Amino acid sequence: MTKLFDLSPEGFGWAAGIEDTFIGQTERAGERVLDEYAITHHYQYYREDLDRIKSLGVQAMRYGMPWYKAEPEKGKFDWDWIDRASDHAHGTGVEIIFDLMHYGTPLWLDNQFLNSDYEKHVADWAAAFTRRFKDRVKYYTPFNEPLVCSELTGLRGIWPPYLRGADGQVKVMRNISRGMTLTIEAIRAEHPDAIMVQVDAAGEVLPDTPDLAEAAARETAKTFVCTDLVLGMVKEDHILRDWLLGNGMSEADLQWHLDRPQHLEFIGTNYYPETSQQKLVRSGDELVRIAQSGRAAGMRNSVKQFAERYGRPVIITECSINGTVEQRAQWLREVVEAIPQIRAEGLPLVGFIWFPVLDLIDWVYRAGRPVEEFITRQGPRKLNPDQVANFFRWMRFTKLENMPLEDFIAPMGLWTLKMGFDGTFERVTTPLVAQYQKAVADNNVGQVKA
Repeated sequence: MTKLFDLSPEGFGWAAGIEDTFIGQTERAGERVLDEYAITHHYQYYREDLDRIKSLGVQAMRYGMPWYKAEPEKGKFDWDWIDRASDHAHGTGVEIIFDLMHYGTPLWLDNQFLNSDYEKHVADWAAAFTRRFKDRVKYYTPFNEPLVCSELTGLRGIWPPYLRGADGQVKVMRNISRGMTLTIEAIRAEHPDAIMVQVDAAGEVLPDTPDLAEAAARETAKTFVCTDLVLGMVKEDHILRDWLLGNGMSEADLQWHLDRPQHLEFIGTNYYPETSQQKLVRSGDELVRIAQSGRAAGMRNSVKQFAERYGRPVIITECSINGTVEQRAQWLREVVEAIPQIRAEGLPLVGFIWFPVLDLIDWVYRAGRPVEEFITRQGPRKLNPDQVANFFRWMRFTKLENMPLEDFIAPMGLWTLKMGFDGTFERVTTPLVAQYQKAVADNNVGQVKA
């Protein structure tokens, strides 16, 4: 019997996912809750949305639940909607890859990722979920994109606990990594046959000039460092060991991971062709990463980096493009062409997930009032006149809080969102649906070269 996500062509896993970012805290003036299920109205239309995924003919879906709603008080769980949604997802016959942590923490958890007991609380959540749903869920993602989370919460101060700088980022990375380890242990204690699919953002950083090569290599290594810690790979020769120790981690922290290395069955890379590959450039007195178009070559590089680093099969766990239907169609054509080429190189690519299957609401929606916050997420932590000018040109002097919800749509899905008369988003079928169905049915993925 062919297993899902094995190296054979028949075992290649085509999948889709629903954007599930949950940031419940609103501690700054003007901030909004960023709950993608709420603002895309998935809470109302979960049955129809999950049936859409099934209609694609895919073997798997990435799907998550909001911890902040599931556990409104410590140790007290509200499973009502989660039971219904999980039951329906399971009933589709499509295998669920469950996102346990897609960024956000409960409202009762003081200081969020900085909480001294964060790692224990997140492990308790993992244990409670696994205990309840282990008959329906076999695949788990312990933490989605540790790098992105550490940057937004620890480096740039955009999401709580609003830290800035390398010191803040490492503080967050420390707790995230320990939480990942305890999460994996908690899942396996409840479900020994559970399969881990750890996911991080693709993050190849290329130097703008030769003298920046070493700095670019360090930036690229940050993509992997939380998973490196969890797997017990941060030893004396690790490229970021001194950076971690110089920004708040201790020798004891590193040894903690070396003493309890975890095992991951699959590694996931979240690759977006216009943003995942970046160039390191000088901007005044600081080095900044500027996104550049990596397209299919960048996707191949990302698969190669993850496969060679971890020696595990790789799944492209998020991939789409923010653009018109034709731009998305062109990218899907490039993906379908690239997958057999990547596998023909001997790289163990075993799955592809179009993510998100529906359009999402851009994260800038959360920012609400503060103009600076929107600008700083685009580039350097220090603003320059060009950034300010481009921002106002794009916004046409409209304040974020005055923009209607539909103006925040990021068109990335196979189905697009359109505001209906009832104030909820309609799901409009695009030609991308049939295109993806054909890609799944054809399954022209080729062999992984021995």
